[in-house]
Amino acid sequence: AALAKDLSLPRAVPGPLPEGVGAALRTDGKETWLFLMNFNGKAEKVDIGATMRVDMEKGGEFSGKVHLEPYGLRVLKAG
Repeated sequence: AALAKDLSLPRAVPGPLPEGVGAALRTDGKETWLFLMNFNGKAEKVDIGATMRVDMEKGGEFSGKVHLEPYGLRVLKAG
């Protein structure tokens, strides 16, 4: 976390992540995707902030808190 701050790297989500949850941003230069990964055996919620994102698997738009199933993965595209 300190290295990311020193390099001024953007955060994938605005707030802290629950223990056992990962978040990563990926881009092709035009569009950006947010990958949320839950490595826990229980459901978790992640605050993705106010930016509206589209769920690439199930459709639907999300902002704010997103539900992750146990061992779940969500791929959200900036909408």
